Amino acid sequence: MTRPPAPDPRFPNPPTGPRRKPWLSRLRPPQLIALTFALAIVVGAGLLLLPISLEPGQSLRPIQALFMATSAVCVTGLGVVDVGSTFSTFGEVVMLLLIQIGGLGLITLGTLFAIAVRRRVGISDRIQVAQQLNTLELGGVVKLVRTIVLSSVLVELAGTVLLSSVFVPEEGLGRGLYFSLFHAVSAFNNAGFSLYATGLTGFVTNPVINLVIPLLIVLGGMGFLVQLNVLAYLRHRRRNRLNANSKLSLVMMAALLLIGTLSFALLEWTNPATLGTLPLGDKLLAAWFQGVTPRTAGFNTLDYSTMHYGTIFVTILLMFIGANPGSTGAASRPPPST
Repeated sequence: MTRPPAPDPRFPNPPTGPRRKPWLSRLRPPQLIALTFALAIVVGAGLLLLPISLEPGQSLRPIQALFMATSAVCVTGLGVVDVGSTFSTFGEVVMLLLIQIGGLGLITLGTLFAIAVRRRVGISDRIQVAQQLNTLELGGVVKLVRTIVLSSVLVELAGTVLLSSVFVPEEGLGRGLYFSLFHAVSAFNNAGFSLYATGLTGFVTNPVINLVIPLLIVLGGMGFLVQLNVLAYLRHRRRNRLNANSKLSLVMMAALLLIGTLSFALLEWTNPATLGTLPLGDKLLAAWFQGVTPRTAGFNTLDYSTMHYGTIFVTILLMFIGANPGSTGAASRPPPST
């Protein structure tokens, strides 16, 4: 009878069972997504509390910093302090980065970083990104992330260029370009934050603001997968077809935009505090702007406190419906379509 081998003195207590995975790897994709967003909020709140983030003479309580960071990451646009007068340029850039992280998703950006440093993106990472983007396909997730981030940056840069025709004459070259970038990113990510204390009310009759900002909001709130499907269809209509999810999203989006614009125009047409005193063309532009923004963004060119209660009720309904699944907008979203 042979004796069992003597234990190795270098390993006095060899493992007897399967090794436990680190707790982070045991989290399900939805749990990990929630954790990364919570981490971004906490880090963002900490950065906003730094003295370098505040204008001279301004102060910020921890609960206020947490609120602003949460609102930026969750792209709601709600604020307890004025962004432009409370935060320094550094603090505003922190808010801008939180908006971008919230719009594109921290895991999406993390996957892009992994691609940039040529790290292999495993199956668990692909599942997490797929859940965040509301897609059921895993095979093309890496390529999809690269395309989404690149297209988002290009749209935001195009918006910056268009908005600079308004903000550069108002604020000067450097500050005007910065204002253009901030509002383009805020609009595309459906955040609704503005560097002006009164929002965009000073531009109620400006055609560039009334057209570019809503266009960025619509593109961001459309949903990444719908955007890519529409682009593919426009390139090769015979080879690429609009899928059922894209058709439904486009029809519903067009219907809601029409309902919002018409409702606002009809309810506020004679209100002297909103549309009543504007010329016909400016009335239509203002009604269009206010019909687009409530559903996903939160920008305003008119004072909500002067609107009729019926208009406020329609605004609440549009806010409840929100943006398309898988988009930059925060919304009451239905589950993704198969």
